[in-house]
Amino acid sequence: MINYKYEQSDDYNKSINELFKIVKMLRSKDGCPWDQKLATDDVILSLIEESYEYLETADKADEIGDILINLFMLINIHLEQNDFKLNDPFVKACKKLYTRHKHVFGDIIVNNSDEAINLWNKVKQEERKNNPSNSIFDNISAMHPMDKNYKIQKRLSKVGFDFPNQEAIYNKINEEINEVKTSKTQDELELELGDLLTSVIELCRVNKINPTKALYKANNKIVNRFNKVTSIAKEKGLSIDKEHNKELNEIWDEIKT
Repeated sequence: MINYKYEQSDDYNKSINELFKIVKMLRSKDGCPWDQKLATDDVILSLIEESYEYLETADKADEIGDILINLFMLINIHLEQNDFKLNDPFVKACKKLYTRHKHVFGDIIVNNSDEAINLWNKVKQEERKNNPSNSIFDNISAMHPMDKNYKIQKRLSKVGFDFPNQEAIYNKINEEINEVKTSKTQDELELELGDLLTSVIELCRVNKINPTKALYKANNKIVNRFNKVTSIAKEKGLSIDKEHNKELNEIWDEIKT
């Protein structure tokens, strides 16, 4: 048992220090067996999960707190491994925000958000000159395959490897649909569906829509709409099962319109 009593404070500096202290205690030899076993991969997966929960919850402060727990846990594990000093991530973050916002902290002028992000990318490219690489895909981190595909296509676009217009993307999507239809094996179908998804993600990219965010909204729409279907079906005395598929689809169509 650790002799410790938490005392709430309105001072955010004290609260941050207290959070890190608690995380450190949980990882100590007298701490929690579950927290002690956590590896960086475990924490990253939890961080991703908490980030999505943040999008769905009304209590944003609580979910941001969960995100902070994971971030501090991740930092603590790296400190235990002597990967860097506690201050290093904060210094790097401050330096990055300062040097890549020359239109805020310097005399460069930008007129809109597009020009601002172009400036960010230009500074980023200049920084990479000090670390030359052989591939335009270097530094694309491990992430969800859909997010990674989106980022890969952004990199390709930056070097001019791109569709000439949106109509060409629509044509590519139709081409991939036909190839899906004519697939002869499961492996071939899997590859063609991957190509189809890639084309749809490219359509998202050129329209400046994040595919993960679009799918997140689609998921919510499906859930909310089907919950309404369920409610109306119960009022009509219908069971939610295959035998009432026709009636359920009719209700679904009514809600859509």
